Amino acid sequence: MKYQYNFTIKGRNWIHRVPVITIPIHKACFVKAHLVIILLLFASCTQDPDLKLPQHVEEMENVNVIKSDHQHRSISFIKDQVFIDLNNHIIGSLGSVVIDDIGRVYVADLSQKVVHVFNKNGSYLTSLGRDGFGPGEFNYISSMQINNNSIYVHDWYQKRIHVFSLNSLKFERTIMFNHVSNHSLNLQSKTLNLFFVRSDGSMLMSFSNPRDQFLNEINEFYFVDSKGRIKSERVFVEKDVRYRYQIPVMGMVVVLPFYRKSLIAMSNDDYIFKAWSEELLIQVHDSSGNYKYSLYYPYKNVKLKFDDIARSYEDTEALNAIR
Repeated sequence: MKYQYNFTIKGRNWIHRVPVITIPIHKACFVKAHLVIILLLFASCTQDPDLKLPQHVEEMENVNVIKSDHQHRSISFIKDQVFIDLNNHIIGSLGSVVIDDIGRVYVADLSQKVVHVFNKNGSYLTSLGRDGFGPGEFNYISSMQINNNSIYVHDWYQKRIHVFSLNSLKFERTIMFNHVSNHSLNLQSKTLNLFFVRSDGSMLMSFSNPRDQFLNEINEFYFVDSKGRIKSERVFVEKDVRYRYQIPVMGMVVVLPFYRKSLIAMSNDDYIFKAWSEELLIQVHDSSGNYKYSLYYPYKNVKLKFDDIARSYEDTEALNAIR
């Protein structure tokens, strides 16, 4: 199933169009960055001189504050398709889901390590790749992107991206990242995390450090060409903060299912949208990574009582759910 929304962001002296955003309903958790953009676009911009802004927002340039009293637009969800004709194929653990321009749906199967392809009418078409370590084979499919009439499938474990043609649905090439140490910065020990394919075939990619003892993750973003070679200095850096809790007596350590993280999205014209899960602030950068303006929606954050949440994991039923 998919749902589409069109938005135009308008300001006093600028206009920028956000592309159609397609959201598979059963994978909505993978498009948080898009959803944040949608929520912020429900209201108009204002320059209210009486509004008190957080200091870090006050210090930013070109911030457009959104009225909190503006009437919000409504969203309706319409079921588009049900996929039940699997042609005797079994789907294991669902991963990333993407949709091409003619409505075909691509579903990553984490268990079987293939990409299932469905026609627009819901019928099963074919599968891409297979389990393995050779060209067009996967060990762990972490994410997928569609651009330039190709589907890009990221294998997190093998630090590479396999590219398949949307015309023939055949394997085309592999983009390797095991040679990133040739860059002036040492990225050999880092892991390819996020990637966004640009209109010219190059990519915006993040390389993350191994998580520290607190499970924090630092993501460094670079522009990379179509052959996997880093072609820029660091564009920007983002930090994801996770929480873990050691249960008294048992000594068991659990990772709590909430954390602060950066949210990144890219439009069809290669504009970059950055947000932070802690607040409704979107920073807009041009295709070269240069900061242009921000959108900010002021609201009162509900304080999360960390200790109360952590102690709830001492409950037997909660622990069984984690296991």
